[in-house]
Amino acid sequence: MLLRDTPPFSLEEEKRYRGRICLGFRLQVGELSSWLSGFGGFDFLPKTRQAVFTEIVFRTKSRPQYDWVMKETPEGVIHLADMDMKGMGEHKFKSLWHGSFATTEEVLGKKPDLRSAAKTTFAVPYKLWPIT
Repeated sequence: MLLRDTPPFSLEEEKRYRGRICLGFRLQVGELSSWLSGFGGFDFLPKTRQAVFTEIVFRTKSRPQYDWVMKETPEGVIHLADMDMKGMGEHKFKSLWHGSFATTEEVLGKKPDLRSAAKTTFAVPYKLWPIT
């Protein structure tokens, strides 16, 4: 059985981009749509998505009520970056936030694109994905 055909999972996005099929799988969590992030031991994955084991991770709780928001997200969407930062000061939080973008760009050797975006679960070479 395929993940995209297994409720409450769905395949929301399937886009061709620079030699890859960028797949955006989602999990329905009540009224919210959770973006799935995929990791694995495949050379074709962006460096920020390479891992020893293949795994899919996602958020299962609603977004915390933040005192400030660094980046607006689409209505009804939750993802791994929606973390509770209780007890962390604004300066420290912003330092970590901006540092994560700088580190990501350094690891990728360029600015992130659709292949490494949070809304993309996996970016798979054309030849490995059956086009539907």
